[in-house]
Amino acid sequence: MKIALITDSFFSYDIDPAAHVGILAEGLGRIGHKAIVLVPEEELREPITEGRAIRFSGKAYPNEAGVQLSRKGMRQMEEKLLAFQPDLIHIHSLSETGAFALHFSQEQQIPALLTVHSIEELKKGGGSLPGAMFWKKRKRLQTAEAILENAVNITCLSHAMTQAVKQLGYRVNQPVFP
Repeated sequence: MKIALITDSFFSYDIDPAAHVGILAEGLGRIGHKAIVLVPEEELREPITEGRAIRFSGKAYPNEAGVQLSRKGMRQMEEKLLAFQPDLIHIHSLSETGAFALHFSQEQQIPALLTVHSIEELKKGGGSLPGAMFWKKRKRLQTAEAILENAVNITCLSHAMTQAVKQLGYRVNQPVFP
């Protein structure tokens, strides 16, 4: 199976979601899947491939927005996704990067799985993760809500996160990621 893991914090291994995505990509590869990690990085002219990871043009915001896909980065990521032809898109972001991934999966009719990494991420709409924040809290929450409402499959990394997602009125297809 071809799996595209989309995040906005992969190269910051000091935070849990980035470590999770890296370990997941490695493990999927070891059991025979073809997994790639797609992530924005500030001011890249062209995509850069490093092992399983592909970095795309991103824009860094001077405040809490972090690094998000730029318009150029969206075009670059779309081209790579179309060429890769994933069987599944696994989204690890409640940010604009995650919203782009969900929109792409819906347009291309590719199943998408959303993993919520922390209760703080859920409460702040991605605001607890470097590179997953927006310039306004309201915008962050609207983006996170749109992703949660439109994700076909949602999984969480703990029972506490599962309960938090359910309390907000969203369904969780797999209570805890295996």
